[in-house]
Amino acid sequence: MSSETHAAILRSMTRAGRPPPEFGEVSPAKALRLALAKSGQEILEQAVTGSGIEELKVGIPAIQKELPESALVLDMTGPGGCRGLVALDRSCVAAITEALTTGRISGGELPERKPSRTDALLCRKFLVMVMTVFAARLVGHPDSDWATGFVPDEPVFDLRRLPVIMEDVPYRLLRMETDFGLGARIGQVCIVVPWAGPAAVPPPAEALPPPEEDAAAWCEALEAAIMPARVELAGVLCRREITVRDYEALEAGSLIRIPMSSIANATLETATGQKIFRGRLGELDGDRALKVEWTFEDGEEGETLSAAQNDEADEMGGMDLADAMSKVPPVDLSLPSLEDEPEPELPPLDLDALEAGEGLPDLGDGGFPAMDLGEFNMDELDDLPETID
Repeated sequence: MSSETHAAILRSMTRAGRPPPEFGEVSPAKALRLALAKSGQEILEQAVTGSGIEELKVGIPAIQKELPESALVLDMTGPGGCRGLVALDRSCVAAITEALTTGRISGGELPERKPSRTDALLCRKFLVMVMTVFAARLVGHPDSDWATGFVPDEPVFDLRRLPVIMEDVPYRLLRMETDFGLGARIGQVCIVVPWAGPAAVPPPAEALPPPEEDAAAWCEALEAAIMPARVELAGVLCRREITVRDYEALEAGSLIRIPMSSIANATLETATGQKIFRGRLGELDGDRALKVEWTFEDGEEGETLSAAQNDEADEMGGMDLADAMSKVPPVDLSLPSLEDEPEPELPPLDLDALEAGEGLPDLGDGGFPAMDLGEFNMDELDDLPETID
């Protein structure tokens, strides 16, 4: 066996049983440790290391219990308006403020005081760097969906306000022990973000489109989802009531008499019997067809024939077209002529002769007929006054 073959066998034996390396992927624990170390080096100029990580799924009521006592809590704003938290215990706050103000981290006793707004202002720069590097290190990892885009903002001094400023969804709480200054101070850093990421949190009202745009978009989406759906319509030529005896006598080839009016009153109906269209039965390209002539409005019912109309239609339906037309009485549809009797021409009037009392038209030998005044005496009119006061 050559030396090259022996070396290849040894290399294969040493690789056996080892898991494949995870190139390009960083776990959340490793990403947070790298973020703390990078932030300590760039912001504090101190050695900062993290060890271990604890991950919990909590609701809003449990967040306050899981955070360290007297911790500095900063509100975080994430993508889509979702909210999160980042918290530092008293030891972390003292280490950061000391490093930024004095340039070193002492190991003295912790001051017995609550964190102030000044502490929040000093620690915010460090925490912004931590969250930025943490999200950047998780690029390509499935967990980057819930860790990306959160920025520390204002301090939260009263944790009873959490149900007001945060959505009621499950949250992911990451807790890591942190060493500042090679053992000078050891504390805890806690990160709280929505468990399923920003997609699980509804956007705020101000981020939503106007109601009219939202309604129009909803209608378009509904139309796009419904219009391709299939619907079955049944063509109904006529509905008849028959006796049970006639029903039992029906068989293949039986003749059912229907009124001729049904040809022009066929309907298209849904499976529940709702009438949609009315039209005329005909033929198109060798197939039976229905020409739509009327659309029923919502709640509108088609006209139904009375019993007498049905009987008349049945009678007409049993005849051929020639017999049916023979029963129609003749009707004179001709219009009267306006040229049958022309008006006689009147003689022209001589206006000059009329002024002279001449040229009056001849009224014939008969003249005007005598008026029968009965017992009325015209001489009595002479006694009437000429004027009336």
